[in-house]
Parts: sequence; structure tokens; C-alpha cells
Amino acid sequence: MTSEERSVLNATRNLERKQQRAEASKALESKNVNLQEVARQGGSLGRKIEREVRRFEATGRVSNWLAGETAKAEAAQNAAQQSGFSPPRSQPPSNTNVPLAPIPLLPSDYFSPRPLDLKPDITPPTPEQRTCIGLNLYTKSVIVSPNTPPVTQVWIGAGVVGGVLPTGFTYSEGKFVASGGSGEVYVELTIDQTTGELESVQIDEAASTPSNTSTKFRYSLGYYEYLNGTPEVTNYSCGSVDYTICRNWFTSTLPFYQVTFYRAGTA
Repeated sequence: MTSEERSVLNATRNLERKQQRAEASKALESKNVNLQEVARQGGSLGRKIEREVRRFEATGRVSNWLAGETAKAEAAQNAAQQSGFSPPRSQPPSNTNVPLAPIPLLPSDYFSPRPLDLKPDITPPTPEQRTCIGLNLYTKSVIVSPNTPPVTQVWIGAGVVGGVLPTGFTYSEGKFVASGGSGEVYVELTIDQTTGELESVQIDEAASTPSNTSTKFRYSLGYYEYLNGTPEVTNYSCGSVDYTICRNWFTSTLPFYQVTFYRAGTA
């Protein structure tokens, strides 16, 4: 097939699709085609028809897919109407220009009919689902010594910093933070300013996160405070922490390297 023949074929197909979309638009506006019956049957086809009809009502545009489904539904309705007027037996029915009816879609036993304007049911997350996981501050009761009431302590859950478990952590419980007072918990990276190599990764706590130095870089994770003997914790974000060590090529004197932290989509 030459390029001109392909061009003519594509133009013909585009014209047919345009005419089909125009006819589908008229049918949908006139309500002659009842696509809602198919949408109420549920399933992936019903949900897609529901979305396409809503898009048509909002924009006035008919996609090629919706035009095809409209044509199918219109053909099915015409076939159903013609089946009520069968010709005499002496005159066999003609198959000329009679569209084939699509396979009927039976209502699903698992999805009840839903109107097109019904909003989805959104269930709010439970407190357990809102729990912060990964280098998260949390509280737990610990029996420090026999015959004494348990003490509520502040801990930080297990997590990794740049794929490395910080010093002093266990995978099951994390690390103990405090049993009183208040302060911030932070990540501390120590690097070699001459080579840019990482020397240590640890989690520490202080009244507030210290400022960065030329070799130590910190990132705040959360805050805790004991009020009347009961601890309250605040996690600034959730999840493990990643970082990049970047060389500043525009300086010839120390410090050469800087560290950028990332957590939960924030830098």
C-alpha cells in the first residue's frame, strides 16, 4: 500500500469515526439509547460506561469507545423491537443490513444496580491505619524492676537511613529514647569532608535538633514531651530516611561536601 493509499484509508476511517461520534452524541442527548441499563449491571464495563457518560455530560465530547458502545446498545434496542414483529413464515427474514445484537450482559449477583449519580462510599481510615511506621516515635509500658508498676517510655521504631539500620537499633522494637522530660529526636550523619565518605549513622535526641557542622548533618524526626508523667509524641513525618552527599565543585577549601535529606516525599 502506497503512502497516498494509506492517507486516503486513514482519512476515510477518521470520517467514519467522526460520523459515528456525531450520531452517538445525538442519541445520548435525545435519550434514545439507554446506556444506564448496562451501567447498572456493574462490572468493569458498567463502571467505564458510567465514567464516559459523565464525561460526555460535562464536556459534550464523545470518545470513540463510547460511540461504539452507543452503536451497540442502539443496535440491540432495534433488534429487540424488530423481534416483536416477525414476518410470515412464507417470507423468510432477510439478513441484509440487520446489525447483530451484542451478547446480553446479565446482572451480576455480586453487584447491586447503582444509579449514575451515586457518590462512592469513602470510609475514613481507622486509628490503626493512621499509625506512623518507620523511624516513628511511639510509647510503650515497660516493667523496669519486679514489684513496681510499669513505666511508660518513649521509643523510636525500626527504620533505615539510606538503607542502613542506625547504630543501637533492633528490627523488632527500634531504640529507647527517654522516660521523662522533653526533646527532639533526629538523624545524625557523620561524613569525611576530604573524601565525602559516610562514617556513621545514628539516631540521637536533645532539647532541640543541633545545627549542622562541617562533618555532622542532622534531620529532625519528631518531638516528645512528658505532661504530668504521661508522654505525648509528635512525628514530623513517617517512613525511613534517604539522603544524598553532594560535592561542591565551586570551592577549593573545606568543607567540600553537603548532605540533603529526603523523607515521605519531602526534602
